[in-house]
Amino acid sequence: MTNFPQAFLDELKKNCPIQQNVRLNFISRWKIGGIAELIITPDNKEQIVSAVNILKKHDIDYVIIGGTTNILFTDKKITTAILKISGKFSNLSVQDDTVEIDSGHWIPSLARRLANEGLSGVEHICGIPGTLGGLICMNGGSQRKGIGEHIITVESIDRDGTVIERSNAECNFTYRMSSYQGNEEIILKAKLKLIKKDRSSIRQEMLKIFAERKSKFPHRLPNCGSVFVSNPSMYKEYGPPGKIIEGIGYKGFRKNNVQVSPLHANFIVNTGNGKAIDVLEIIREVRLNVFNKTGYHLIAEAKYMSPKGELIPAHDERCMELEMENER
Repeated sequence: MTNFPQAFLDELKKNCPIQQNVRLNFISRWKIGGIAELIITPDNKEQIVSAVNILKKHDIDYVIIGGTTNILFTDKKITTAILKISGKFSNLSVQDDTVEIDSGHWIPSLARRLANEGLSGVEHICGIPGTLGGLICMNGGSQRKGIGEHIITVESIDRDGTVIERSNAECNFTYRMSSYQGNEEIILKAKLKLIKKDRSSIRQEMLKIFAERKSKFPHRLPNCGSVFVSNPSMYKEYGPPGKIIEGIGYKGFRKNNVQVSPLHANFIVNTGNGKAIDVLEIIREVRLNVFNKTGYHLIAEAKYMSPKGELIPAHDERCMELEMENER
């Protein structure tokens, strides 16, 4: 049984790969989630454009995801169409010190490819799970750097099917922020300006970053990466979120099968059969106690996806309400 019109599904299948009734805990980085009624998985730009136009034609709402990093899926059925950008959509071309990259490129493999090309500047992304599109949207990075520092242009498509190219300035990159947060556009590709450098020195820097991440961050248990964004003002006064959370005694804190990582307190791990409600309860309790200690509200980098496909910051009280309502 499906909520989607058969005519819509038939036209979509002719133009783009789809999956129906997908178990989200199989694709989630957190290994948490219920069933997705429909996931659209385009392999190239043409299929993305086609899918967007078919969705518009049939007046079907949809939500965009990439590698599912930073997404906490509800444990119930998601009835909104999901458009997933990842996998095969990962072409890359190099011209001198400039690269053009499809948004579905997996970040760790991208970092290795650029190192092999002798291109420096983004070594800091080498251990970050996710796709380029998600990284650009969040202006992600590590060592307090962001991918936006090297962006020349970004190409995206809006819900009307219009392809848009923006310059770096038009992307409005700031710390862990960009214009793409909330504008409902799909990032298609980006052009980056990098620095030519000796390959061995790039690899040495990446190995150093990998070693540091391996010693500090949990890798064996499912997680979404950093849960909370580092606030520059809070950082100056109290330090990064992980240090603050550890300082108030929440490192290792758990609710059922979900736990604040004993390795790094800004990570929440699924120790086995974890539930979305447990993640949300931990986020709420940690956030409340950090505020009581520091006067700062932690902002969740992770987003909760509701049964209707809404993407809501995981610290928002609506997430708990929706998930608890869903349980009743």
